[in-house]
Amino acid sequence: MAHQTGQGISDLVKKGILLIGLIVVLVAAVIVGQHLISNESFVQLIATFGYAGVFVAAIIAGVNVILPVPAAAFTPVFIEAGLTTPLIIISLAAGTLVADLIGYLIGHTSRELLAAKHPRVLALTQKVSTKHPVIVVSFVALYAGFVPLPNELILIPLALGGVPWRWLVLPLFFGAIMIQTLLVTGVSALPILM
Repeated sequence: MAHQTGQGISDLVKKGILLIGLIVVLVAAVIVGQHLISNESFVQLIATFGYAGVFVAAIIAGVNVILPVPAAAFTPVFIEAGLTTPLIIISLAAGTLVADLIGYLIGHTSRELLAAKHPRVLALTQKVSTKHPVIVVSFVALYAGFVPLPNELILIPLALGGVPWRWLVLPLFFGAIMIQTLLVTGVSALPILM
């Protein structure tokens, strides 16, 4: 019994360290973004690529699960380059959706491997998605809209379980609009708070 309690505390400490690490990475990205505003050549580069550059940055940030730095952290640079907030948000959301599709395809193409190695996990995800599709879609929308972690953490298992992409597109896009709006407006307000 004591071993289980110790392990629970150890897991809690690991999760706390992970959360603190994610916060530190995000704050560091915002600070770097703030310093990039003063670099005229970098701001001009952003202005040259415009919304297409924001879109590509969102794809790269969305696929990068090793160091998940949201492209929204660089909003001050995007704004300094003359881009407007609503179009920044839409570009970020569209790029995030493409990154989500890539994550989904990774899960979808890995189904055969999982079926052979972990048939019970595959059976569970299939059961949940078949019996409770509304809950799955609602969960995806809420996760994508309010959890600042890579969507691939849920998309790969859902793809493995056979959830069709067409069920996920709208919840993911509207969730991306929500999280990008929260991130962009939050990042834009940080210089005022600092």
